[in-house]
Amino acid sequence: ILVKDGLVWLTIGKKEEAALKSVSKVIKRADEKRLVENSGFNSVLSENNVCNVLVNTTPFVKMIDKYGRYAVGSEASVAMSSILSQTKGYWLTYSADMSKTGFKFVTKFVQPNGDIFEPPYASEVSTDFLSYVPEDYMGVFALGLNSQAIEELVATMETLVETNVRGNEREIAKTAIEYLKNIEGTMSVSFGTDDIQKLLFGEDIRELDLVATIEMKSGKAEKTIDGIFEMLSPNDPSGEIIKKTGAGKLEFVIPNYGTIYVEGSDNMVVI
Repeated sequence: ILVKDGLVWLTIGKKEEAALKSVSKVIKRADEKRLVENSGFNSVLSENNVCNVLVNTTPFVKMIDKYGRYAVGSEASVAMSSILSQTKGYWLTYSADMSKTGFKFVTKFVQPNGDIFEPPYASEVSTDFLSYVPEDYMGVFALGLNSQAIEELVATMETLVETNVRGNEREIAKTAIEYLKNIEGTMSVSFGTDDIQKLLFGEDIRELDLVATIEMKSGKAEKTIDGIFEMLSPNDPSGEIIKKTGAGKLEFVIPNYGTIYVEGSDNMVVI
């Protein structure tokens, strides 16, 4: 622990003389070019928050490109690299703040000049799904995806099906992919329980109450659900597992859990 010019410096694994030289070297390098001289970084670090963090992600992207396949496998590594490569040249910023009503956490990718990375697949989250969430639920997660994201997801799945699936299963998969093309907008999952102790410590999944929603293109919610029934019902001719209870309404009977209800409401598939 060194004190110099009113600042406390922490160094690890160095003797006194080496630690002092290390700190002096950092100060000298900063005199040549300071991080905060980048307008984007200065604005982030000077924001009035409880905590501001700035991390250069480019070295991590390069490391995943080089060694990722050894840690997570080739396919996962390629997928990660394709996503992370879009953030090369950006720095990850994280800020945390608090107020009388709660905590606020914000994460962004920022370039030195202040440009902020805008994910190409993100869209604004519509809060319409909240009308299907009971007030005693405990958690809500929502994700907004635009049409480009759905198109690329569908294209990837089509390639996987063509390469890896055969026979009747391929036809079912291809039909299912067609229905995925109807997705547009916000997807959400909300959950609650009447007995959190039994759910967490008793690992009783039946104690979990769940509502999921998928926003669809106009007029496609009911048609998608009816199409799913037509696709799956030949595999359950007696109707023990899949039941159609009306236009755009299905019931799935899951052994050892209960019944999952699926319904088209407005432009949403509600599960």
